[in-house]
Amino acid sequence: MELIEGHRPIQPAEGIPVWDVDPYSDANLTNPNLYWEELRSKGGVVYIPRYSVLAVGRYLSQNYHFDTQKREERHGGAS
Repeated sequence: MELIEGHRPIQPAEGIPVWDVDPYSDANLTNPNLYWEELRSKGGVVYIPRYSVLAVGRYLSQNYHFDTQKREERHGGAS
C-alpha cells in the first residue's frame, strides 16, 4: 500500500474490528447516515484497511482516545 506524506500502514491491535469500507465512496458521501450507523455499531474503534486508518464513530470514544494521546504527549509518553 502506498500512502502519502510519508505515512506508514498500521496494523490494528488484536480485537479491533476490521471494516472493509470506503468512507469516501459516492454512496457514503451522498448519504453518510448508514456509514455512521454501521461505524457506531462496530464499537469504539474500527480499522479501515483501504486507507490504513483507525476510525472512531462516537464522541466519547474519540474524546477519550485523543485526550489520552494529548496527556501522553505532554508527559513524555506516560499518562
